[in-house]
Amino acid sequence: MTNVFVYGTLMRKFRDPRSGEVITHPRSNVLACYQPVLGRIRGFRLVWPSELNFPFIKEDPSGSVKGELYQYVPDEIIRKLDEIEGVSFGLFTKKVVEVELEDGRKVDAIVYVGGEELKKMSGWTGESLLP
Repeated sequence: MTNVFVYGTLMRKFRDPRSGEVITHPRSNVLACYQPVLGRIRGFRLVWPSELNFPFIKEDPSGSVKGELYQYVPDEIIRKLDEIEGVSFGLFTKKVVEVELEDGRKVDAIVYVGGEELKKMSGWTGESLLP
């Protein structure tokens, strides 16, 4: 079982920075039976290029990203997330990060970070897509 931190289309709901709409994306269904808690990771920046239908994060020492933490996620679901995020062909990579929860606790979790091709892109940047 693994903790997973998500920040974009895998969240229950997110605010699309292009339209301002609060959306539930179908790919978030894989985590629908788990209850998230809000958290933040530091050392990353959230990017949503206009030519993509999803955001990614990349390392930025001065940045932070807010999102949802899902705890005790079984390996079967992690494998599904890996498939959704294109880990096998390098679209995203997994990294272990420290998540700061709203109550001050800190826990380790995996997060999906933009792969080499995504890191070359630019677009809307911010800290949070939370509604």
